[in-house]
Amino acid sequence: MPPRPDRNFWLLVGDAGLFSLAAVCFDASVVLPVFVAQFTASPLLIGAPAAVRLGGLYLPQLPAALSIRRFQRIKGFLMWQVVVGRVALLACLPAAWFAAAVSPAAVLAIVLSAFAVFAFTEGAATLAWLDLVGDVVHSRLRGRYFGIVQLLGGLASVGAGFGVRGLLANAVSPPDFVPLFAWGIVAFFLSAACIALVREPRDAVRAVPDEPTLTHVAELLRGGHLLRLGVAQVLAGSLQLALPFYVLFGRDRLGLTTDWLGSFIVAQTVGASIAAIAWARLAERYGARLVIGLSAGVLVIIPLVAVLSERIGGGALLMVVFGLAGAANGGSRSGFWQYILDLVPARDRRVFMGLANTANAPSLLMPIIGGLLLDWGGYEWLLAGSVLAGVGATLSGVWLARPGAAEAPSAA
Repeated sequence: MPPRPDRNFWLLVGDAGLFSLAAVCFDASVVLPVFVAQFTASPLLIGAPAAVRLGGLYLPQLPAALSIRRFQRIKGFLMWQVVVGRVALLACLPAAWFAAAVSPAAVLAIVLSAFAVFAFTEGAATLAWLDLVGDVVHSRLRGRYFGIVQLLGGLASVGAGFGVRGLLANAVSPPDFVPLFAWGIVAFFLSAACIALVREPRDAVRAVPDEPTLTHVAELLRGGHLLRLGVAQVLAGSLQLALPFYVLFGRDRLGLTTDWLGSFIVAQTVGASIAAIAWARLAERYGARLVIGLSAGVLVIIPLVAVLSERIGGGALLMVVFGLAGAANGGSRSGFWQYILDLVPARDRRVFMGLANTANAPSLLMPIIGGLLLDWGGYEWLLAGSVLAGVGATLSGVWLARPGAAEAPSAA
């Protein structure tokens, strides 16, 4: 029997749920582009928030990992990143409220700079947050924890998504965004309060690596685990090969109108939430490696269902595509998180996670590759490429080492 969830467990659940709710209010693919479009018609600036969000996710990981590799406790570093990034977002409130009184360039500079500070501090905070989860959540409860987080985050995102949709439908000027930004900031700070109340174990002393930084990194790179993990993560990211283009597929091949867009978004979120329960049970009983393999197997099914939707089912079956995409994405994310926590000794966890997240950066190219496939060979090439990539992702998931195997990634 696994131990019972304790105070730290539920505080971290609250943190993740509130974060998911707040993140929808500053969504880099919907909310901020619509806000930015109030001031400019430049596609580069309108797409800037999404680029900043992805850059903030990956670029700070390795520098942060190397800078904190010798820290005995991680919560202090995490709180600094959280507070600095979320305080920066406060600048969005006066920028939106007084937008009519200042130049559009000034508003864009303030909002994009504030969001960049938030994105890059959250990139470093994600590394520290995972390390904190590894320290305070029992290894046999991690599968349950990530499952609850996925479920709660999905439900919060659905609720917030309906609110955002209603607001954007009536947003005619920048001040209309102030309530949305305010609710997001409140949720972000409540999330930070949950982290502040987490108690790091006082009796556990972390064994820190004593060799030079470059030597430590070289030893981890030589272990072989990072190569396997990097390949598996990048191939799991092949979900993004076709996902941005399924809406176009529905329009071009199924004759669907934009009325379906909201349904696809909800289907994807609901799929992630429902599947989170199954992923949590599997991870708790059989380990995260199985979750990674099964979620990769779903990538093979998704494009096949899309092909089938052209023959039967139409838009209803395309909703299944988005539901399965949400399930696969959630299983992949939580599976890799738990797998690293189970695989890597605490002394190497921070640097290894920084290296692993940096190695995952090529997955950012997946939508570009998908666009090239669509341009070269149409939907047939795109969907066939997605199937092949899904097969590769499944095989790479099987190739991952079992946590506790004789080969260890430790630099010791």
